[in-house]
Amino acid sequence: MFSKFTRFLPNPLSHIISISHSHYDLNEYNKHVGEVMTKETFFKTFPDYQLVQGRVNLANKGYNYKWGLNVIDHFKPSGHSQPGGFYLTDATKLHNFLTWGKEYNKYEDLYGDNVITVRLPNIITVSLPDDALIYLEHDQIKVDKLVLHESTSTTEYYDHLTEQEQLKCIQENPYVIKFISHPSDELQIKAIALANNPVIRCINNLSYNAAIFAVSHDGDALAYMKNPKTLIQLKAVKRTPLSIRHIRFPCKEVQLEAVEHDVNAIYYIQGVPHIAAILLAIKLYITK
Repeated sequence: MFSKFTRFLPNPLSHIISISHSHYDLNEYNKHVGEVMTKETFFKTFPDYQLVQGRVNLANKGYNYKWGLNVIDHFKPSGHSQPGGFYLTDATKLHNFLTWGKEYNKYEDLYGDNVITVRLPNIITVSLPDDALIYLEHDQIKVDKLVLHESTSTTEYYDHLTEQEQLKCIQENPYVIKFISHPSDELQIKAIALANNPVIRCINNLSYNAAIFAVSHDGDALAYMKNPKTLIQLKAVKRTPLSIRHIRFPCKEVQLEAVEHDVNAIYYIQGVPHIAAILLAIKLYITK
């Protein structure tokens, strides 16, 4: 029952929350959206719902959180993401809340190519007192009271999941691969297959096999890689000759490969084209 993260739960209350990927009947959950349940009823119905809070700031919707027990004065079990309660989610939906929080760092935009300022949350483990009330929303729950325990970083949370649990997270949102320190080839390839080229910038330590997979499907994947090896460059320009424009001063071999497959690639070579590439382009133009 206890996961490797139970150390973040000093003196937990009756329902111990461990950090692991949740497994419960989502269809059954959706049938109860909009209902209010007691803690006992909720966890009898959804025994594997793993509570987490994805906020690093302890102030939200006019309430200042504190470590330990928190109680809302006027619980309002209605609406969606409205004041009148404390919001929690479970591990399967955590990726929806990764940009919540007050503190921030410079970080690659989860859904784009630009480096922007976004909020990076810590993940706070929580437990509920026995008399807590729970209001069900589609992607989160609202409670009238909770206990905040110690927090862990987003990266540490994802690193401590099993690879199968990490894979499930990536299937739900490929961009969470950013928070996995050393993703396997399988995880990297899955993320690229689901989200295409932009996710490459979110991958820590892009592997050779994942890079080959990416350029084999689209040579322009080179635009998202840092210093790809020559073999990767060759594979890319063979698939998409004009992707040579993404290579800083390509070698002779890569230039010839690109021009061989599309003579117009000669115009996209950064720097002065190699004489061999120029001669090949002239030959191809003449024989057209």
